[in-house]
Amino acid sequence: MKLKKTCYDPAISRVTVKRYGLVGVLYTIGIILITVGFINPVYYGEALSDVQNLCTTMPFINLVYAALLTQLLLGDLYNPRLSYGLRSFPITQGGWFGTQVILGIVSVLPGILISGIILAAMLTAYRIYILVFLGYAFLSFLFFYGAALLCAVCADNRLGMLLLYCVVNFIGLFYGWMVIRVFCPLIYGIYLPNFSVTFVPVAQMYDQRPFDFTYKQNLAVSAAGGDEALRASYFSSADLQSVQLTGGVWVILGFAVLGCVLIAIAMVLLRRRKEERVGDLLAFKQLNTVMLVICTVCTGLLLHLITYVFDWQLHLPMLFLGLVLGYYAALMLIKRQTNVFNRKTLLPLVGIMGITLALLTATGLDLFGIASRVPQAEQVEKVRISQMSSPQYPITSSQPEDIAVALQIQQESLDAHRQAEERRPLLERIFGSEEQSPLDESTEGSYRITLSFTLKNGRQFYRMYYVGRSFPSIQPLKARWSSPDYLFDVELLDENHQFDRALLKKKLEAATAQCTCDVGELYYNPVTHQLGEQEIDQVLDAILLDCQEGTMAQGSLFHQDYSYDAINFYFPHYNRDGDKYTLSCIIQVYPDSKHTMQFLTDHGFHPSIEAE
Repeated sequence: MKLKKTCYDPAISRVTVKRYGLVGVLYTIGIILITVGFINPVYYGEALSDVQNLCTTMPFINLVYAALLTQLLLGDLYNPRLSYGLRSFPITQGGWFGTQVILGIVSVLPGILISGIILAAMLTAYRIYILVFLGYAFLSFLFFYGAALLCAVCADNRLGMLLLYCVVNFIGLFYGWMVIRVFCPLIYGIYLPNFSVTFVPVAQMYDQRPFDFTYKQNLAVSAAGGDEALRASYFSSADLQSVQLTGGVWVILGFAVLGCVLIAIAMVLLRRRKEERVGDLLAFKQLNTVMLVICTVCTGLLLHLITYVFDWQLHLPMLFLGLVLGYYAALMLIKRQTNVFNRKTLLPLVGIMGITLALLTATGLDLFGIASRVPQAEQVEKVRISQMSSPQYPITSSQPEDIAVALQIQQESLDAHRQAEERRPLLERIFGSEEQSPLDESTEGSYRITLSFTLKNGRQFYRMYYVGRSFPSIQPLKARWSSPDYLFDVELLDENHQFDRALLKKKLEAATAQCTCDVGELYYNPVTHQLGEQEIDQVLDAILLDCQEGTMAQGSLFHQDYSYDAINFYFPHYNRDGDKYTLSCIIQVYPDSKHTMQFLTDHGFHPSIEAE
């Protein structure tokens, strides 16, 4: 019998559609319902935001659908009788595989196209951007479908396929957790935000938003003040001006190209697949070692994370116990037997544990010099400084003086840490925990500050340090954080994000602001008072005087006394339906903020705290 060399066979297609066509129909119905549920057709600005959210949701849907679809279309590979029966078809193995690939791609097109038509009917003014949705929906499917097909070919049963698929899509998550939870605590100052999802495809597709929106920025309030002025101001600020495509479009395109490459690799490997191995976990012996190592490390990490969540003091012992359990469990799955305990199988386990111990030791001793890396001032383009206790008040600046302060904080923290390390035993230095403060025990208190450096070459690195009030770098930082620009929320400032006392006063008057004072550190005995025009002038004058004296910096780092009162300023705003809601600005007033504290004392707001 002469085999047809083609990539598509109609006869096989008809049989497959009869068997699994319902899955594609359900996908189509589901996508249409999700599309209609996501979109608000009343306001274009909000509707385009909904389209963006829909775009970033599609990868999660395709992640699941691609695995389910591949299990059905290529499931015959895992049945010995059906696998051998495929040879009786008058078509090459590649032709059979190509038919399944084409049918899988075709199955998603009706749902995506119909959803696009619905969006185009809802958003007549922005139809061009519907193409972005079509691209996100289809291109993300290509990646996950390619990954699922490759995993299906490399596995020899359905369990193996699902394990490989999870490895391809989520091994980066476990890798990130391992770095953050196991190795980072051993290196002083290392801070890796969102690193755990850096190598997770679905997370990358979600984070890379396809659109940037530009709105009118008109926050001016008329001299007359009043609710109507604020209402008009808010309406103009919400008007959509323009829409720009972002780098997320290129990211999703890159994943689609990678998916096509994975499909091509799967077709090549299919020809090397041996039917006599059907029923094993994996189709290729070379993958057994890879799967064994991955399962071993992931199980060890899982037990380590469990002990971390429950705050058990057995992180590292449980890590090594997990390595043992994961190794033998994976070995049993691969060999399909329980008798795996012998000297021959023990040697690889000892190797894995030895490598892990060596990496932990090298990291704990900082043999790679990661902790001591300090950039030169001329290499830094921008720096961001934020308190862990008051993250809503960051400093983001390109000014040389702010960059110098950030570098000074880093150097002082490293010096304090180095002195503390000299007094710690060797094992504690290697396997110490992140909760241990590097500061001297005589220091009154230590607080965490995060630094984000953006270098001129585009690279970024993050650090988190414990700092003390005695650090010389704290004084210029305190003065910087006492600025009025850092006391009031950005929505309450003008369009240039510069403090404007007159504008703020008009907003306060229009809002008939409330002053809520919660006495003491534990926020007990709350008092609420309506501020009149005269009191608004008084409290603003007091706050600005304390700003000039550098005593209004937010956060306990800058104050000897932990206790404080809180002044809440409330501002009315309106949504596009005219419904009123409030924005608040909370200012913590510490005992050394003597002018503002005197205002609170004169009005009887804090009977338990005396001004200094």
